[in-house]
Amino acid sequence: MTRLFRSRRACLALASSLLAAGAFGVTSLLAETREPPPSLFVRIADGAPVPKLVAHAARNAEGEWTVSMEAENFRFTEICNAATGSEAVGHVHIYEGNRKLASAFAPEKSIGRLSPGRHLLTITLQATDHRAFATRDGMITAQLAIEA
Repeated sequence: MTRLFRSRRACLALASSLLAAGAFGVTSLLAETREPPPSLFVRIADGAPVPKLVAHAARNAEGEWTVSMEAENFRFTEICNAATGSEAVGHVHIYEGNRKLASAFAPEKSIGRLSPGRHLLTITLQATDHRAFATRDGMITAQLAIEA
């Protein structure tokens, strides 16, 4: 019987590659069709004001980090229900890699302590029904690098 992989490390490397490819599959789906699937995304209509998001982070005296977000053409809300209307309303999801750190229903959110080193956060605008906001160019996000 032949072994497909020569080592456990090779098997883990392949599994990691497949997971990463899956994570980026949605992006390529958007690129191919240029139209976000409505089951996953709330599309900002052409000509409508496109939300913009900028994020900053600060560490307090206890070593905990707070992410502050400035949103344009977007309103934070704590209500989670079906998305309606033309106004971009909802919350954000804060990720480090593929791991979700928090949901934020206001422009500031504590994410607690971070291990020493560099952390790259991705913040995505989400509708009240948890679908991500997107344009023809993809999801509406902000990137934030933190050196803890």
